[in-house]
Amino acid sequence: MIKSREFQLTSTGDDAVEVLSEAVEFGNLINLGRKDSLMLRLLTEETMSMLRTLTGEVKCELTFVEENGVISINLETDTIMDANKRSELLAASKSGKNSFSKGIMGKVREAFEVAFTLPAGVDISNYCTPSMMMGVPYECESEQVMDTLYWSLSTYRKNLEENDVPAEQWDELEKSIVSNIAEDVQVGIRGEHVVMAVIYKIRGE
Repeated sequence: MIKSREFQLTSTGDDAVEVLSEAVEFGNLINLGRKDSLMLRLLTEETMSMLRTLTGEVKCELTFVEENGVISINLETDTIMDANKRSELLAASKSGKNSFSKGIMGKVREAFEVAFTLPAGVDISNYCTPSMMMGVPYECESEQVMDTLYWSLSTYRKNLEENDVPAEQWDELEKSIVSNIAEDVQVGIRGEHVVMAVIYKIRGE
């Protein structure tokens, strides 16, 4: 396993240039081809864009990890949150200020935020909104990146295939950069952290 240095980020910070530079350096470290390097950069840009939409000032840690031909962009934050921050996030949600739930990365953001606004040990699938619901796994399962998986893009896609859904949901999925590049996007819990993992399978290009 090869792991990058850890970036300490905040949702209101201005770290995009540094993180994108690290994505390029990490690609060089693991000898990525030109196209794979571009894909990693695009996924990093989408991850950073999602981070900027989180409500309030959220402290996160970002790392790049490569193992067995698979790269994971891991963004994580504490599950422990003070009462003021929890109230701020819940109030924003109820008031409709978090309108970024449109789009695939909007659903990822929503799953990520819901996970770290709930008390530790609570099953996030019991709190998913209708826009998130199709990404809730049929069963929670153990993952390499996290202990408990609560939401995944692969399950969202599978549920769309198995249910009669509006055409715009398919359009949203097909037009998504992340959906077309990433192997999966997962949100879950590892220890006392909520983790979002953008997973990319190296294609050797």
